[in-house]
Order: sequence, then C-alpha cells, then structure tokens
Amino acid sequence: MVGAHAFNLESPVSHPHVNIYCNGAQMLSIGYQPGAGPHFPVLERGTKDMWLAAWVTWNGNQGDPCKVEGIPSRTPNGSKDGSTAYCVERVGVFRSDGGFPQSAGEACQH
Repeated sequence: MVGAHAFNLESPVSHPHVNIYCNGAQMLSIGYQPGAGPHFPVLERGTKDMWLAAWVTWNGNQGDPCKVEGIPSRTPNGSKDGSTAYCVERVGVFRSDGGFPQSAGEACQH
C-alpha cells in the first residue's frame, strides 16, 4: 500500500500527489493537481490524517511487473476526499477487526 501522512509543519494543510512506477513505467499519477484541480486529497496538520493512495501488487515478471490500483472511498468526505477517487482516513491502515486489508477495495474504511 502507498500512502501519505499529514507532514507539512508550516502549513495548516497538505495536498499530496504521488507517481508510482513499475520497471521504469509510470503506472499511476494521482492526487493534488495545482491549477485546475482536483484540489484533493486534503491532509490537516496536527491530525492523524492518512491518505491511502494506491494498492500495489508485485507480479514479479519482466513483461507485467506489477498491478497498481487507486484506493477509493466508499462515501466521500467533502473536506478531505472530495469524491470517491480518494481515501483520507484518521483511523490508520488496519481493518476494523485489526487485520491488514487484502485488496484496494478493502483498504478504505469509509
């Protein structure tokens, strides 16, 4: 799983963006885009905000090195996610039963 935690110590909010590459090829570019947007995800300083950005499955072969999936939310939070395209959690990365998620669809709790 790839994610970002609220990290900017000087600004009240952070707007992260990640690019994920497998074997030199860009597989996913997701997150905040200056200008036209989207202007999500939003991580607040001093909180436990964690953006769960992507689920990466390593296939281990040269022709198909990995599968990368964005982690959607089930119900968007208008101030954090903006849509179901993003998942910003304050509960961490574990499922409600304490286990680790086994897929992108299982990763977001809301």
